[in-house]
Amino acid sequence: MSVIAAGVLVLVIAIAAVVVDAGSMLLARRTLQAATDAAALAAAQNLENAQPAATDALAQNGFDAGNLGLAELGRYDSSQAAGQRFTPTNDPAMINAVRVSTQATARMYFSRALGLSNFANITARATATISPTVAFGAGTQLANLDAGAINSILGSLLGSSVSLSLADYQALARAQVDALSFLDALATKVGLGTGSSYGDLLNANASIGQVLDAAAEALQSGSDGSSDTSVALSGINMIAGRVPSGTSMRIGDVVDAGYFSDKAIGQGSSTARLSMLDIIEGSIGSASTGKTIGLGLGIPNVTSAKLAIGTPMRFTIGEAGTTIHTAQIRIAIVLNATIAIPLVLPATGISVPIYIEGAEGTAIASAIPCQPNDLAHITSTAGAATARFATVSNQALVDFSSPPAPGAAQVSLAGFSLITISGSTTAAGAGPTELKFASIGETQRVSGTDPGASLLTDLRSSLSVTPSIPLVTPLINTTVSTLVQTLGTVLLPTLQALGVRLGNMDVTLSGVKCTPMLVE
Repeated sequence: MSVIAAGVLVLVIAIAAVVVDAGSMLLARRTLQAATDAAALAAAQNLENAQPAATDALAQNGFDAGNLGLAELGRYDSSQAAGQRFTPTNDPAMINAVRVSTQATARMYFSRALGLSNFANITARATATISPTVAFGAGTQLANLDAGAINSILGSLLGSSVSLSLADYQALARAQVDALSFLDALATKVGLGTGSSYGDLLNANASIGQVLDAAAEALQSGSDGSSDTSVALSGINMIAGRVPSGTSMRIGDVVDAGYFSDKAIGQGSSTARLSMLDIIEGSIGSASTGKTIGLGLGIPNVTSAKLAIGTPMRFTIGEAGTTIHTAQIRIAIVLNATIAIPLVLPATGISVPIYIEGAEGTAIASAIPCQPNDLAHITSTAGAATARFATVSNQALVDFSSPPAPGAAQVSLAGFSLITISGSTTAAGAGPTELKFASIGETQRVSGTDPGASLLTDLRSSLSVTPSIPLVTPLINTTVSTLVQTLGTVLLPTLQALGVRLGNMDVTLSGVKCTPMLVE
């Protein structure tokens, strides 16, 4: 019995060693792993100072610097096979992840009775990556709130009258909705349900009415009860009542959320927000591509003034490298006047055609530091602008698939096209300029010497009239110069009221997401 009892006692101690000491090791390992996970997440949020960030996180969880083995920087690529997704690198442009290794000791309680050590070495490892995303918009917008101008342009695009007040537009500009909440609501409106992705939604078509209904629904669900919400909803209802039936557009032409294309609807996550005015302008502008907008310049010398906007500016969400293009614009203007020379030239009406084009610009998310007061960097280039004395057909004006071929500007005298007016000027764009954004909702402008303001002045200087006819040519020169000068005092302020700035570009940061995640 004594021998059996001794054997049983040894067995009990062995079982206790396995159960208690193994449990102690597992608890210590779990505690160390949790601290290592926290250290990896902290290091991923501050890749430039990964080692100190990991050390601080360990200290907050009861471990010191001696427990940190290494905070290794590298690149994480989820498309690679398991175990090969993290690649160490020192290239700052490639780094998007950090792998933290730690070690510690776990106390053993019964192992010594079996001739083993009182402590066991344990290790842990965690990999965290950060793929920050940015949401921004750039280019031609109805940025300067002028009720008359916006009513005119929206009415022209819709083909009906719009009569919102300045207070209505201000409320629409201030009222904001979560971008993905808006897309989720729009998916329901167009009949996309379970199993559909954001990519399916972006490639689908929606009517302006569906877009406005979804925007109103998203606004109501996220409402803070402010007066802007009720005023904005009233404005949306008023515009919705003016929308012609059957007017539709591709959803991806309004909101470029291709970054979420593979995610199921309702599963996206973003901090990006859109103003109701952005949604209204984008949807109506997209549905109205191929139409011209009549510019009411309010001066008697203008026979016609038409503005055509290419593919409208889109709001976009994506990683560093995401690019957005501003809208290209084209303007065709016809000026008219009457000239006469006593005893030489009877009173004769002349028409002077002018064609103005603003090239598209670009805005690229060049970096997303995700640091306080340094959220994102967007490198922007404003497109150049050109002006010339030339004619452009209405069809060529709205066909942005190919560049127009402007015709010669001819002046008819006494029923004969005897005089040709020529002249052109180009105002260089601005940039590339790196804009650094410190807060969400911040807007910055890329602008050189404001080339738009001097464009028509330079056009006057380039004026040439052929052939040269004594008395007549100097008179035409003077008359056309006066017409262009008058146009300049009215056209540019009108364009600015519509948010169109030749040679300039506005960039607005709508959101930044900088949340790191554990991947291994």
